[in-house]
Amino acid sequence: MKPDKALIEKFNNGDCTPEEIKVVMNWLLENEEDEEAVAEWEKASWKGNYPEGYSEEMLSCVQANTFGEKNSIRRLPWRSLAIAASILLVTGMFLWQYFLPGSGKKAAGIALLQGDHSGADTSWLVYNAVTQPVYFKLPDGSVARLFPGTEIRFDSSAYNVSSRTIYLKGTAEFDVAAVAGKPFSVAAGGFTTTALGTRFMVAGGKGKQLLVRLYSGKVVVKKTDNQLYAMNDVYLDPGDEWRYYKDTHKHILSHAGEKNMTPQQHINSSTIQVNEDNIVFENAPLNEVIDFLQQQYHVTIHYQQKDFKDVYFSGKMFPGDSLKMVLGNIARVNELTLTADEGGFIIR
Repeated sequence: MKPDKALIEKFNNGDCTPEEIKVVMNWLLENEEDEEAVAEWEKASWKGNYPEGYSEEMLSCVQANTFGEKNSIRRLPWRSLAIAASILLVTGMFLWQYFLPGSGKKAAGIALLQGDHSGADTSWLVYNAVTQPVYFKLPDGSVARLFPGTEIRFDSSAYNVSSRTIYLKGTAEFDVAAVAGKPFSVAAGGFTTTALGTRFMVAGGKGKQLLVRLYSGKVVVKKTDNQLYAMNDVYLDPGDEWRYYKDTHKHILSHAGEKNMTPQQHINSSTIQVNEDNIVFENAPLNEVIDFLQQQYHVTIHYQQKDFKDVYFSGKMFPGDSLKMVLGNIARVNELTLTADEGGFIIR
């Protein structure tokens, strides 16, 4: 059923509630081949006035629709996709990409590949992030963020039925859905990291280290191969990092707030990349982002380290973006307060 004229006008002006956005977007998606529907997409505003908590609510709605159980990848005009992203993220500063599982096809701009684990057993699914980070929703509702060059695979016939086990090569973050009686496990580098409902990262590439970083909840790391030596299970609390050195078989657990004095090889899981036409933040600690912005804009930004504990930031900044706008978005997303102070800013 087509939304009434008043609702479409609200959508075009960027003033819809999340539920109203859902109604209009569903109609537009169902009628995407219709010229009138495409015209409605093209009219949508890039900006709107949104109440507190709107971004998080909109994210939930968009995730629910994006990760729905559909077997096709829709081809919407690129500008329409950009409009939807800008509505979700208020100013267009952040651009996230979500991808639908289950089709095995590659669409333009999607760095996602589905294949078989073996020639005989087609129940195994393999997904790769080729050149850019990819978000992928698993059958149980958990979300995996794959960093470039990362591969995950799992048995689709058993996943969320008898187990929830992911096999990882590379670096990925996992936001785990709580499912009673079915722990979520990531196997990488001869270890498994197991959780019930939490958010964590595992970096298990070709380097000499295996890294597990816990953002929320609780996880346990277990050694899966005890032929060379045995190791007690390692339990992590939020903010903890566990590192395993493959060449020496040593492992170190660093608790939140502690400094690990052991020389370590850097694992590029968080970056600030300056390009010609944008600046990209990839899972960068928020204090590093603020320090970078101070140098970039030559402005003093006052903040307290305790306010930024265990807070990470991913996003994109473009030429012409004002510092006030950038800081305002960071503060809004992280429920912080931004105030101007004698030529500088205070964020807390």
